[in-house]
Amino acid sequence: MNKRKQMLTSNSKALEYLLSNDFDQIYLKPHRDTRKKFNHEFIHTKEGKYQITDFFNLFDGFCYDVSGLFYWIQIKTDNWANENEIKKFFTSRYGRVLSINVRKPTKTIKKYRVDVRRLVF
Repeated sequence: MNKRKQMLTSNSKALEYLLSNDFDQIYLKPHRDTRKKFNHEFIHTKEGKYQITDFFNLFDGFCYDVSGLFYWIQIKTDNWANENEIKKFFTSRYGRVLSINVRKPTKTIKKYRVDVRRLVF
């Protein structure tokens, strides 16, 4: 399976998990081909600007839980997100993150598995 198709599959498995576990209003940012000029998106800062494919080049989307709390979402396939990058982002901010690891089927486990870590800063 190519990388793009795997990303789409992981995103759909994560989405199914979130919807069945009391999360709602879920938005996953579409990834675009950054080689095309008209698809560039930028974050503007006092130091300049940088191109993004995710929110802050870190999060794949966001959602709310049933009590109305806002969560950033980071989805990885067969791996956990780098928590040091997340901690660095939240050094001067407050927030909640759902770090999602979608595991592909193996010889012993025949279906996808979704594991989630909740991080609060």
